[in-house]
Amino acid sequence: MRARPISILCALALSLGAVACGNDNGGASRETPTADADSGAPASADDATKPATDEAQIRSLIASSQKAFRTGDGQVVCAGLTAAGQKDIIAYGKAVGAAGSCVEVVKGIAEYNRQEDLAQPPAKILVVRVKGRNAVVVLRFKGAAAPLRQRLQKVNGDWKQLPYGLAAAVNGL
Repeated sequence: MRARPISILCALALSLGAVACGNDNGGASRETPTADADSGAPASADDATKPATDEAQIRSLIASSQKAFRTGDGQVVCAGLTAAGQKDIIAYGKAVGAAGSCVEVVKGIAEYNRQEDLAQPPAKILVVRVKGRNAVVVLRFKGAAAPLRQRLQKVNGDWKQLPYGLAAAVNGL
């Protein structure tokens, strides 16, 4: 019976937005613990007047992606993914009966999560590590045994989430 493991993946991954997959490359990195992880808001009023840093852009992307996954806003979700990330979402969508473009699949996954009552609160961002044009976000999902990692890459000046590895996880069940 595959329905329950797939439901768990949906709950922990897609209804929440960013899932931890992969690893950072080690080496020197900038690591910043969160001040207001759930909203991505600056740590102080002084920070609000500074130009958006890589970390602020990443926090904003993660927060907006999580909200968009829960509401089925495929435009927002897919815009925040690399091309490989979009392909991963499309492949994963087949496991829950969602087909079509990245945008259509996100809508289908959100509907599946609503039908299966898999809605979860947003994950809390624990750490953001930036090294050049690569980044890793460490997230804590409610009820998860351990924090998870999401890899990102700067593409044409914008941060994008790399593949979650969801399609491979479902195929391995």
